[in-house]
Amino acid sequence: MNQNPAVIFALLLGLYSHGRPASAGLPVADVSVSVVVAPDAFGPLSTGVIELTLHNDGPDPAGAVYPGSLGNLIAQRAFLLTQPSQRAPYQVLPGVTGCNIFGQLVGPNINMMWGYIWTYHYPPIPAGESRTCRIPIQFPEQPFESFDTSWRISTNPEDPDLTNNVVNYRFVAGVPLQPARRVPAFGFWAKSITALGLFALAARVLKRRDHVRTALRVAGATGQRKSSEEWR
Repeated sequence: MNQNPAVIFALLLGLYSHGRPASAGLPVADVSVSVVVAPDAFGPLSTGVIELTLHNDGPDPAGAVYPGSLGNLIAQRAFLLTQPSQRAPYQVLPGVTGCNIFGQLVGPNINMMWGYIWTYHYPPIPAGESRTCRIPIQFPEQPFESFDTSWRISTNPEDPDLTNNVVNYRFVAGVPLQPARRVPAFGFWAKSITALGLFALAARVLKRRDHVRTALRVAGATGQRKSSEEWR
């Protein structure tokens, strides 16, 4: 694998394409890339899946390893950062299948900008076949805006069609996650007012009970007098 940092950094920034028209004696493979992302929109702490698919239209196998070859490599456009302590817009979770993925902070460039890049490495692909890499992701807790990215393939150097070597995608920011509202703890005055309210309620209950008892006693006395008068 070509480990030239200048070439890799330029490739990941979308400034360099390793493919070129076919030359005699080297394998020829028309490789294309496609992407499916689910769900359609993301909010803070949302999780999802990126599926990157490489398809080889042949005529030769794609990704054969030989001097100067990068194999089957997809490079995602670098996320530019103003500080090396910044993070990429989302995190790649464990459980990637179908390829090997590597994340790396590179830079700074002459403008004192850094870039965070992901590269995806696939096994060789026979002519007429496809390989899909499934990448689980999660977004951070902080709200974010929609952003664009792209994935560029660099497989066999002899690719007769470079127009299908790049796929663009926009991550759409959905409705921000609404955290549960915290119920404030009772302070001194809140406790005092609550206690006064409960005391007033208890006083009304006791007063009503006394009224009921008085009414019952009056009713009982009146009934006794009426009974005595009837016996006379």
